[in-house]
Amino acid sequence: MKHSLWMTAKLVILSCIVTTGFVFSSYATTNSENPPPAIKEHAEYLELQHMMIETAGEFDRSTGLHRFVLGSRYVNAFFEQREKLASLYQNYQNAKEPDPVLKKILIDIVNEQSTSIKSIIEKIDTLNAQDNDKQAQLEAQTDILIHEQVVARRNRILDQYLQALFVNTQYQQGLDLDHTSDVTYLEQKLQTYARYAADSVEALLDARENFLRVLGFANADVQTEINDKLQALEHKKVGAIETLAQRIQLMNSLSMDTREISQFLVIARGKLSGDLLDADIIVGLSEQMTNALARWFSENGIDLILNIIMFFAVLLVFSIIAKLVRKVVQNALDHSNLKISALLHKFFVSMSSKLVLLIGFLIALSQLGVEVGPMLAGLGMVGFIIGFALQDTLSNFASGMMILIYRPFDEGNLIETAGVTGIVSKLSLVSTTVLTFDNQSLVIPNSKIWGDVIRNVTAQTTRRVDLVFGIGYSDDIPKAEAVLAGILDEHPKVLKNPEPMIKLHTLNESSVDFIVRPWVATSDYWDVYWDITRTVKQRFDEEGISIPFPQRDVHVYQAAIEQQDDSK
Repeated sequence: MKHSLWMTAKLVILSCIVTTGFVFSSYATTNSENPPPAIKEHAEYLELQHMMIETAGEFDRSTGLHRFVLGSRYVNAFFEQREKLASLYQNYQNAKEPDPVLKKILIDIVNEQSTSIKSIIEKIDTLNAQDNDKQAQLEAQTDILIHEQVVARRNRILDQYLQALFVNTQYQQGLDLDHTSDVTYLEQKLQTYARYAADSVEALLDARENFLRVLGFANADVQTEINDKLQALEHKKVGAIETLAQRIQLMNSLSMDTREISQFLVIARGKLSGDLLDADIIVGLSEQMTNALARWFSENGIDLILNIIMFFAVLLVFSIIAKLVRKVVQNALDHSNLKISALLHKFFVSMSSKLVLLIGFLIALSQLGVEVGPMLAGLGMVGFIIGFALQDTLSNFASGMMILIYRPFDEGNLIETAGVTGIVSKLSLVSTTVLTFDNQSLVIPNSKIWGDVIRNVTAQTTRRVDLVFGIGYSDDIPKAEAVLAGILDEHPKVLKNPEPMIKLHTLNESSVDFIVRPWVATSDYWDVYWDITRTVKQRFDEEGISIPFPQRDVHVYQAAIEQQDDSK
């Protein structure tokens, strides 16, 4: 079969040489004084033709690497011929008047080319069929890779020959030749080859999916091997998709129906490229997706509806349970003897209900067929990423947890921290809201509070009022002590226990200072402070006890002044 194909090609080439040579010699004889511009191209074409005959004969007698080199030389010479033919045809088209001799030459060359191209295409078909049987017998990985590379190169050459045959049909049409036979032949071949390419892409996609499924539960060594195979498959897939795209493009040039195979190419590529951007393809893909969804829903629709109903039913049941758990926990904390902060109280109540809802959500997802285990693992990774991005927020959260556990203050306490003094109006795990005495609401991050000194003014039920009162050096100290003691005894909000303290404390420059330290309820601090201050002033005035202000005595010595006057 192989020998007969090459013999046919050689006979066709020889007949073309004889015919075109006769016409060319006749033209050269009658027009020796003014040869046409196409003479050189035609002569070079005939030289290439002669070289191809010798190469074809040597190809039949050779083997191994030499045979491969001869095949490459033959293919290169053929496409050089195609360039010469294109130049001759261009000269014919550009001529002001039709040249019958050049037309005759072109007709002979074009007919010879059509026969030669179809012969080579059949030859490639035969070799591909033989290689399919040979590939099944190969065992060594190296032999398989070499064989795949040879087949891939042969298919690239096949696409070049198909493109050449298409151009030939255009030449035939321009030379007023019947090109119906070649067009029909090309359409049949393209249908077959496009289907082969699509099957190859589909097989590669299936192999890739199988490897990906195995990759999930394979050990490290097997995963490395599978990843290497996936890379090789990806390379083959790209080549197969490119081959299919070229054949589809050629089919479109012949106005063939490529909608179905183009839709497959879009799916294989995973995107809609510009060369396939067509309304029919988009409509076809939409119909295909709609039909696929309809088939899937007809097979799984009832189960899906039941699963969705179960999903919402589980959520509803667990939401009711969460509300009940919330009430139970809240009542238990309200009636317990545990001394916990309001923040910790809210935390326990809130977390109890949310934990129940989370469990219910996971159970509901399992009703939809969602694997909870991988999702939890994914949430762990997402949590790590989010935690890295929200470091400051998590720092506030951690500080809030420390405040919740150690309870340095609670809602309603008067505190001084982070340069702020006020009453705690709201506590959360992230921030603390403080209401200042001038009615400003300040939101302080918990990390600022926990990292600073916290002064809880109202943490205790009783508080000492520290007061200082001064009397003059000429005033009666026992009398002043008796007046101060009487004021404290008469005030209803001063506590008897602990006992108030009245002591002479300091001999200042202008006054004798007493410290007065009564104990009061924390809520009465400022009332007692202001009442006692007012009462002391009034009683000291009534008893004739002075409250001195800062003063300085200046002593003037007269003798010193007189001496200064005498010296003058």
